[in-house]
Amino acid sequence: MDLPMTLGEAVRGATVEVPTPSGAVKVKIPPGSQSGQRLRIKGKGIPAYGSRPAGDLYLSLMIRAPKGKVSQDLVEKIDAAYTEDVRKNLRL
Repeated sequence: MDLPMTLGEAVRGATVEVPTPSGAVKVKIPPGSQSGQRLRIKGKGIPAYGSRPAGDLYLSLMIRAPKGKVSQDLVEKIDAAYTEDVRKNLRL
């Protein structure tokens, strides 16, 4: 499941409620989480056939960027916090 989250939730960490086949659960998002990072919720996935336990539910974290002029001004300040090129190890 793709889990949309704010930039603040990714940077600071958060506890968010997530729907599952067996009902909503609270999940801790670790501080410093990255978009595309996966989290596992053990035993909260698709119910298994017969008496076997349910599978695991995987969450793919998706950071949603805000829109608007105020956001653009704030992003300029955030960009100044990067101490290295985020693509320096990018290879084919």
